[in-house]
Amino acid sequence: MSIVPSRVLGLNGQTAPSNQLTRAILGCGGISNSHLGMPGKILALCDVDSNRLKGQMAKVQGRGNKDVKGYHDFRDVIARDDVDIIHTCTPPHWHAHMAIAAAKAGKAIWGEKPMSRTIGEGMA
Repeated sequence: MSIVPSRVLGLNGQTAPSNQLTRAILGCGGISNSHLGMPGKILALCDVDSNRLKGQMAKVQGRGNKDVKGYHDFRDVIARDDVDIIHTCTPPHWHAHMAIAAAKAGKAIWGEKPMSRTIGEGMA
């Protein structure tokens, strides 16, 4: 016989870990604030600016998520097997590049507009 916590089984109104979406947010500027409260657990934040990254890390940790990890290279985030959804909250010239990399890695993409800067990027 095994004893497991009720949260593992999704009892008492809790979501079982196997039924929870996992997310990563690329870009920690102002627009990323609107993505913090979306459903699912944030596993990773990424920004080239250390101060912005630290600020968003503090917000996510303040909401009870102590497991979030910070990154400076979006490719390291996309390479994580445990991330289901990639949010692109970066300047527009990065949107298509990051979305294509995420799609190739089998991730769902929650993108900010514009999705691309050119027709060619959009078709890729």
